[in-house]
Amino acid sequence: MSLKSITYCLVLFLLIACKDDAVEELSCDQVLFGVPNINTGLSPEVCKQICDCKGYEPRVFSEGEIASLKQWELTIPFPELTTDPYKSDLPEVASGVCAVIIDNVDEKKYHLQSFPNEAAATAAGAILTHDGPCNLCSTLQDLSVYLEFRDLGTIVRNCSFQNLLSPIGQLVDCLEGIGFSTPCAQIWAYNAKNTQQKCWEPCIEAILSEVLFNVIIPYNNEDGSLSPCIECDELISGPIFKAYAGRTRRNSGIPSGICRFCDGVVPIAHDYPF
Repeated sequence: MSLKSITYCLVLFLLIACKDDAVEELSCDQVLFGVPNINTGLSPEVCKQICDCKGYEPRVFSEGEIASLKQWELTIPFPELTTDPYKSDLPEVASGVCAVIIDNVDEKKYHLQSFPNEAAATAAGAILTHDGPCNLCSTLQDLSVYLEFRDLGTIVRNCSFQNLLSPIGQLVDCLEGIGFSTPCAQIWAYNAKNTQQKCWEPCIEAILSEVLFNVIIPYNNEDGSLSPCIECDELISGPIFKAYAGRTRRNSGIPSGICRFCDGVVPIAHDYPF
């Protein structure tokens, strides 16, 4: 066999071997993450509690672990909202992450701190709790609500509808009854009120369709896009909410009844000392 033939065979062998050993990179394009229910409009085959494209399978919390999160005391609480943030300009939000720092594990006391990145949080001995800086809904108490109620949108909508013409304080009370901390309940309430005003037409259509005709307008369309009401809330009320809330389900890696594309989901381990 000639040197040329030997070289050709060797190159061919290496190419085949590399192909066999290569790990195919999965695309997040059009891959949906969530916990579908009767209101979602998508099946568990289309929307899954896993993002294979990111190698992310969220932690499954037991009822005991969720109850434990509610018992932790935030030693440096957030101030309550005294004005409607939707009457001000969108604040500039820094990049970074929010992490839990344990003050006393036996007494279940902790505080929250923003770090420039996960590596800095880990180096400080902190536990990553969500992407983006800490704010009003970053507490473990509010995390427990996100974990306990996977169809949180319907619960908040019911509170909002029941207090449609009431002072915002009553809506806050209703949301606190779900389990939210007061500052987090306040930003959720202001978000709901703003959506009522700015997204009235698509949202009242969804409510009346269900109340009068028992027809549910699902959260997601067949292609994974959002229903008109939820999309309006996302575009009109979402930016202010995210800036003040800090924690969202997507940046906490938590699946919900509203299915989201995996490219917007942040993997979080949530490795707390329960």
